[in-house]
Amino acid sequence: MPKCAMHSIQYRLWDTCPKCGEAAIDESRRDEAMKNAAGKLFKACEQARYAIRQVGTAKTPNIMNIIKRERIIRARKQILAEAEQACDEAIQLALRGE
Repeated sequence: MPKCAMHSIQYRLWDTCPKCGEAAIDESRRDEAMKNAAGKLFKACEQARYAIRQVGTAKTPNIMNIIKRERIIRARKQILAEAEQACDEAIQLALRGE
């Protein structure tokens, strides 16, 4: 959380200092930061989805490859779930304006 330079009071990123009204970030920078964050989240989700689709490409069906493939599948599914949860949380924060 940012602090007011004069009063050392912490406040939310998009709010102003309760004593002097100093803004943590101006509106144009705020909008630009939100667009960049949304773009990065979208890209991360797309990369996670692509990684899930690439599962199971081993050519030789020996037992070690099957075990490795199953571990990769579990790990990639977990990554996708975490990325989607992070996207949902970020969207909720953006809607609330935090």
